[in-house]
Amino acid sequence: ANRAMLGHTTDIYTSVGNGYGGGTHLWGVSASLMTPENRKKFGEGKIQNPYAYMEPSKMDALVSFMVQHNASVNPLLVNEHPAMLPESLEFEQTNYSLYMNPELRYVPLGNVVSSMTFWHKTRSYSSAVGSYPYVEMLNPAEIEEAQRGYKNAQEFVRRFNKAGGRIIGGTDTGGSAIVPGTGLLQEVRLFVDAGLTPMQALQTVTKNPAEFYHQADKVGTLKAGLVGDVVILDGNPLSDIRNLEKIHTVIKNGQVLDGRYHNDYHPEFWTASDDRGTSSSTADPPSLSSVSSNSLMVHGSGPVDLIV
Repeated sequence: ANRAMLGHTTDIYTSVGNGYGGGTHLWGVSASLMTPENRKKFGEGKIQNPYAYMEPSKMDALVSFMVQHNASVNPLLVNEHPAMLPESLEFEQTNYSLYMNPELRYVPLGNVVSSMTFWHKTRSYSSAVGSYPYVEMLNPAEIEEAQRGYKNAQEFVRRFNKAGGRIIGGTDTGGSAIVPGTGLLQEVRLFVDAGLTPMQALQTVTKNPAEFYHQADKVGTLKAGLVGDVVILDGNPLSDIRNLEKIHTVIKNGQVLDGRYHNDYHPEFWTASDDRGTSSSTADPPSLSSVSSNSLMVHGSGPVDLIV
């Protein structure tokens, strides 16, 4: 009875009713808020953005049910809606600046490239367009659907938080091109966008997960007798959540950590080929192998057919 279970579900009412601790990814919430017809389509891979099909009239009842059952939500906004975020370009540049650090050159090029292109993608659940299509390839109706979906996801997070629900921050780093470290800070910022106060957003990655996993007597808050895990910042995150990025010192278990990168670092586990563990969001973009023409190309000669 003391075990914490947080995971995937497409039926919040049944899962939480059976003792599930909550849902990770809001597509499970979306499925629980759809009409039966749309839910069937979603199951058949015919809906690209499930968030766009949340029924707002069903939202408050689901929020109340989850809060009454002490069920948590792990929204993964940064993972599900990358190209729809107003901060997409900024987040991409933050990650680019990090990867350009010469001391980080041990990160495989494939990881760097997929992390950069991730911000030009939007997550899709439609078998017609694939899991992570580039926004440049979507038609205006599909882009509008994805934008509507992000607004709905924000609205659910806002209502859930306002009702006293516990939100847990996370990014699903392993299954996507989210960058470890920066990704979590980006998710916290998106919580503030969605309506959380900076303090509430901070608690999604400190106090809340500690409580959920029954570890609040050890970690998650600054209190005498708890483990000495402390992040010291060069700015107050309660006045501006972006100050969370101004990290001065990290203390782990009472020890000050060396926060620098080291280009002579070679992870022992990195024995597999570079394509091991890739998903549709982490795979390299297609590369151009050849370009040729069956017709003579002369400047000003008119249309030419190219074989790419």
